[in-house]
Formats: sequence, structure tokens, C-alpha cells
Amino acid sequence: MLDESFKLELTTGQYARLIPSVSESKKEERATSALLATFRVVPAFALEILNEIGAPSGKTAKVECLTEVSFKQSEGKALRPDGLIAIRSGSKSWTALVESKIGSAKLQVEQIEQYLDLAKANGVDAVITISNQFVSKPSFHPVSVAKTKTRSVKLFHFSWISLVSKAILIEANKGVNDPEQVFILNELVRYFQHDASGVSAFSQMDSGWKKVCSDIHQGAEIQKGSQDLEDAVGSWQQLLRYLSLEMSQKISMPVSLVLSRKRSNDHEANLKEDIESLSKAPHCLSADFNIPNAASDITMMADFARRTLHISMALAPPTDVSKATVCINWFTRQLKSLEDFPVTIRAYWPGRTPTTVAPLVAVLDNPKVLVPDKLTSLPKMLEVVCVKDLGTRFHGAKTFVQDTVEALPLFYSKVGQSIKAWVPKPPKINTENE
Repeated sequence: MLDESFKLELTTGQYARLIPSVSESKKEERATSALLATFRVVPAFALEILNEIGAPSGKTAKVECLTEVSFKQSEGKALRPDGLIAIRSGSKSWTALVESKIGSAKLQVEQIEQYLDLAKANGVDAVITISNQFVSKPSFHPVSVAKTKTRSVKLFHFSWISLVSKAILIEANKGVNDPEQVFILNELVRYFQHDASGVSAFSQMDSGWKKVCSDIHQGAEIQKGSQDLEDAVGSWQQLLRYLSLEMSQKISMPVSLVLSRKRSNDHEANLKEDIESLSKAPHCLSADFNIPNAASDITMMADFARRTLHISMALAPPTDVSKATVCINWFTRQLKSLEDFPVTIRAYWPGRTPTTVAPLVAVLDNPKVLVPDKLTSLPKMLEVVCVKDLGTRFHGAKTFVQDTVEALPLFYSKVGQSIKAWVPKPPKINTENE
């Protein structure tokens, strides 16, 4: 049972087991137990995840995890969360209830609110939910609960794949050195990546996606308050999170979404801004991905009216040259290997000079095709863009995900990992006055 210093009055609960003694049909219990047992054995893994939501850390931090817990004080209700996490670091302590769902099971508002009440009644700091639903960050939640419920108890959410990704990154970047802990971490990843675990990838947009796509394509008026619109935008944001996790696993480094401070701190504001963007012409949704050490963020935009997916990177050109063509050649030289990859180059100019666009092949042959007549200015920005025409696949709940999941890593492998930002030359010592 849990250390008495946590002062939690439990009636049931057992330490999380790496190999739980439950039937194979109970995938939820097996997954939760395996995860929490790994937290116990590999505290660096647990703390890497839980520090993000305010849990105490430190070299002396001790992580304890129980499954199938129940409390003496449960207000007469038969409530049994899937797990309990307790951390002590010096004089600081922190506890959280865990509720998980596996496969296609969705989190329910009533159950979450009951656990928030249970946590409050027993002095537990937080409730953590885990499912195959995705959110932009742990403080956002796929289910809207009454705000009064989270005044004294914090509510957080993780997707199973986000936890798998974290385990992969920790191991890849040598965050765990003990060989036995590395073995356990790898086994956890192996288990969760197997279909039998119930952990699944993001595979389709919500039901509102197809309706909104059809309305926009037919020129119908989009209602900001419609549930279909909210579902479409919500599934877009889930897809973005899934893409960032997938990219993180592919490059073994953390890939993150770029959000303004306002959007990062407020889930409702984040959703509202995308709803506003999609509801009015030109009916587009866009996002930026930050990849460590890449020359710039990668921008992905879904154009609903044209049914196209745009993926791009924009770089500031050299400023120590006198001709625009030199700037353009600096950029396109880095893209010579892409002659068979369908990309275009955009040049953004100062003042009111309009943006110019041309296929990469044409610019490689003659950089002047991007330079307006009689213009002597240098471009402000140069951008490489891949436009994928999805046609009817844009409307498909599954096909849009399939094409997007394929397109982003392909663009990065072809473009993102090949180009470098311009760096000014270091100044030279003036010897004329010596």
C-alpha cells in the first residue's frame, strides 16, 4: 500500500505490475498497469512526462504507482480510478488519479467530473486521463468539464502515443543510462506499438469534417457555432498533434507545434481562432511545426476551397549581396536534388511589389523569372512550397489523414533536412590603418 506520509485513506490498491495478472481481454487494465509499473522502475521516464504538468522533480524524487484504487471517502459512490501516481521529492509531495481508455473508447464527462470530485475530497492534486484522443498539450483536454471542477484539482490529458513518443525520445537521447531500465522502456514501447495493446494511431477525422468540406466546396455559408465546424477543427488539431508525435519518433528529437502565447495557454482560444479562420474566406487551416536545428519552421496549410495541402519552408535570403538573382541562386542551389519533386519557389519583395512564383525547375534554369522588371531590391523572403492536390480525398475522413501523414515527413526528408539558413560572414580585421 502507499506510503502513509501521503495521508490518503485508501481501501484498495496494489502496486502497478509490469506483467499484470488480469485476463488478456482487459486491455485497458493491462496497458495502465504496464505504464505505471514502468514509471516506478524508470523514474526518469515518469518525471520527464509529469514535470510538464507540475509534478515535483529532482534526483531524490521517488515515484510510487498503484492500480485499481478506491478511497474511504468516495461520497457513497463506487468509484475506482484505474491508477494513482504519488511522487515525493524532499518536502514536496504530489498525487494524481489516473483514468485511461483504450482502443476506440472515449472519455466521458460524467466520469471525469466524478473523479475530479473524488480527488478534491481526498486532497489529490490532479486527475490524469489517457486515451487514443489527441490534444495540443497536456493542459488542454478532449472533454469539456465544468470549470468549477478544476478550481482546486488540475485536469490533464495524454494520448498513449505521446507517452510512447516520450519513451522513444528519452531512450534515443540517452536520458536513461541503466541497461535494465532501458530494456524495460524498450519493452513498453514494443508492447504499445503492437496492435494487441489497443494503442492506435490517429486514423480519421471526426464526422463533421466531410460536411464542412462539402459545404465550403459548394459555396454554402459556414455557421461559426455549428457542431460540424467545431468537430472539423477539433479533429484538425488532433491530427496536428499526432503529426508532431510521428515526426518526433522518426527523427528521435522533439517536434512541436508553434502556438502563440494566447493559444498555448487557452484551449478554447486555440480552438476559436481556427474556427474563425476556417469559417471565413479563403477557408484555410494552417499550422507551423518546429523541428530542432531545421532552417525554419515547416508550415502546413489545408485549403478547403481548392482541396489542396500546402507544405512549405521560408528562409531569409542573404543581405550582403547586391543582386536578387544571387539571393535566389543561394536558395535554389540547396534544392537542386529536387528537380523531380514538385515544388515551387516564392519570392516576397519589399513594399508593394507583389509576390512572384515559379516552378523550381524554371528558377534553376533562370533565376530572373522570379525578379520583377526594373526591380533592384533584394527579396525579403524566399519560400519553397509543395502543393498536393487531394481532390475528393480531401473530403475523406480517412484519406485526408493518410495523405497528410505521408506528405509531411516526405517534405521534410526531401526539403527540410537539406536546406540551411543563411549566416552572415564574420567581419574581417581592417589592416589598412595598421
